[in-house]
Amino acid sequence: MKSILLSMCVVGIVCMPSCTTVRKIEYEDRLKQFGIERRPIEVARTVTVKATGDPPIPGKTPVSKPDRIITFRSMNDKFEIKAGETVNIVYDGVNPEDTYLRYEPTEDGYIVQLASVFEPVNVVFRRLCELFIVANPAMTSVIVADNLRYEQIIWTPRADGSWEVRIGTTGDRNCRSQALDYLQRLRTAEYERNLRKYGKN
Repeated sequence: MKSILLSMCVVGIVCMPSCTTVRKIEYEDRLKQFGIERRPIEVARTVTVKATGDPPIPGKTPVSKPDRIITFRSMNDKFEIKAGETVNIVYDGVNPEDTYLRYEPTEDGYIVQLASVFEPVNVVFRRLCELFIVANPAMTSVIVADNLRYEQIIWTPRADGSWEVRIGTTGDRNCRSQALDYLQRLRTAEYERNLRKYGKN
């Protein structure tokens, strides 16, 4: 029995890096099928959730006086960041280069989870104007509650390389989107020159 358990442990240890490698290859192959290049997501060292409840704002550099310091020690670790809080992020024993911070709204802030960019995720919309931060549309399944079936779902790229997916428009539904506010800054002259438009001008 002991030898069987030991063998299972060894298999598990060997499989963890190899399984991650397989998922990475599958993920990149899937993007290549559609001619999409994987863009790295910037590693967040600090995150701010404004008191207004706006989407989390990541930063590349730790702030000098955070409200808290949260430490991610393994994949899928979760913490809640309250509205009005700024936290510094520490990565201990994990490689942040192949991860991103996934955000899910709560009643008073956001849950932040360390997630792999190669893992598929499910997003479940239950309330109007809810938004989630995910790695890439190609790896995201969207589920919509029946009471929201006539609402628009909008994908907006974020400055750090991740994506915001929201249900409800900023126009007639008056939903908020920090990513949308920054979108025009991302649309450079070179981007506009290379833009292809479907249909007639």
